[in-house]
Amino acid sequence: MNALVVCALTCALAPAPRSAARMGARGMHDLLIVGTGTLGSLAAKQWRESFPEARIVGETRSDTRHDSLRAAGIEPRLRGTGAMEAFPNVLICFAPGGNDDFPSEVKSALAAWDRSGGCAFTSSGGVFAESDGGVVDEDSATDSTPRSVRLLAAERHVLDAGATVVRLAGLYTATRGAHSFWLSRDTVEQWEGGIINLLHYEDAASGTLAAIRGKVGPKVLLLSDDAPLTRAEIVAAALTSSLYARATPPAFTEPPSPNARGKVYSTARTRALLDWTPMHPDFRTFMAST
Repeated sequence: MNALVVCALTCALAPAPRSAARMGARGMHDLLIVGTGTLGSLAAKQWRESFPEARIVGETRSDTRHDSLRAAGIEPRLRGTGAMEAFPNVLICFAPGGNDDFPSEVKSALAAWDRSGGCAFTSSGGVFAESDGGVVDEDSATDSTPRSVRLLAAERHVLDAGATVVRLAGLYTATRGAHSFWLSRDTVEQWEGGIINLLHYEDAASGTLAAIRGKVGPKVLLLSDDAPLTRAEIVAAALTSSLYARATPPAFTEPPSPNARGKVYSTARTRALLDWTPMHPDFRTFMAST
């Protein structure tokens, strides 16, 4: 049998290679989540629902939750271990606490983004300077507290890299958030009339992922349910849930103060850009349903 015939038979029997387009399509939705806690895990779940074929890697600081991540189809990895890989889509959502040099750690996480997809970093609306009850949006002035300075330095690395900053309101679930903490105490050394902006963890995940899918680029976004409540109103709303049937409201001990009124988020611009609305429209409705 001559070489030409052998080649023809071999080529006919061999499996057809995947096209470059098909191979590329499988990887284009791969996602790295740096900080796979409550928010990161919910984001992974939502991403999997949208892109079942995607590889999702979740980085954590300990291996405590690795079994549950694997069960959810997430490939767990300890921060700082394994070979450096580049991902088309990256979500950076680890908390500042416990990080000696938070801005540098955020900058290091950005190195895993290959720029072909989207990248977003979750920051906090707490960086805004307003404290007298006024309205703030994406462009409002920021303050200079030590926590804000660290967050703003991290945000600068993100924007310089061409990624998106998503400032979030106070996050909650039925059992996580300020309401849960306050209802576990007899007294709270804050003013009950202070305004708090809120956002369910699921909505924080969906809004941030919308920024990644949309490849928004170097912009500052703001996410909230746009239904702010005072501390007293948050406690009252939580007490409508059967989960807190035996709880008693704490005593808020601080007197009224103009500098403790807080701020009201306006997220119309971000909502329009992302074509996004929250699944949970407000804290009162959510707690009444649990």
